[in-house]
Amino acid sequence: MSRELLKVFIRGSELSASSLPFTHISVRYRKPIWLPTAPSKKFKIPPRTVLPDNEKRELDRLTKNYKTYNKAILAYHGEINARQSVTDPGVIEAQRRAVEEDWEHSNNLNAEWNAEVAAEREQRLAIEKEEKVIQIVAEKEAKKQKESEDLERAEQAVQAEIENSKTFITRDNIDQYIEQALSSHIDYNFAIDKEGNVYQGKKANPRNSKEVLAEDQQEAAKNHGLFRLFSSQ
Repeated sequence: MSRELLKVFIRGSELSASSLPFTHISVRYRKPIWLPTAPSKKFKIPPRTVLPDNEKRELDRLTKNYKTYNKAILAYHGEINARQSVTDPGVIEAQRRAVEEDWEHSNNLNAEWNAEVAAEREQRLAIEKEEKVIQIVAEKEAKKQKESEDLERAEQAVQAEIENSKTFITRDNIDQYIEQALSSHIDYNFAIDKEGNVYQGKKANPRNSKEVLAEDQQEAAKNHGLFRLFSSQ
């Protein structure tokens, strides 16, 4: 049957094989690794490969050559290592010279690095010094400005205290302030009409304590006379 005539039914809809979004590929089955050997494979010995004589001789020749070359190379390196033994005076001198040359090279390289670091450090310190000088100058100016402001505030406070000292009670004017305190009357009563006008009490800001006292006596006498009049009727 051709691919175009193959029909499949998926969820009640009829589709052709060419319109499917996948391709069918056959995969050979492989036995999982955890399964044991199949009974048909047990006790089966594969036949041993038999090489021709000429091929066997060639393999033997290549094996012998490999072993010979390997042995020669190992012997050569062993001889070189024996020559470079620490017991040989020439080897000891060569090692000493190599150490000295390496030390000299390392010392020179370290000196170059130190010179570069020193130059960078001097440049950085110069910049930091300039910034520090600018900061110190700014702090001195700020401190001077603060001291000037503090001195000005202190002078203003002293002047204010001098002005306030004019109203201080002293031995010379204590009698005057006592008389003023005794003769002063304060009335906290007040009234407000509909228009928002405020009417202070009678004793608020009095002209004279004696006048206020006389007005109070007159009002009391008037009220007493009215009371007697209404009582007699």
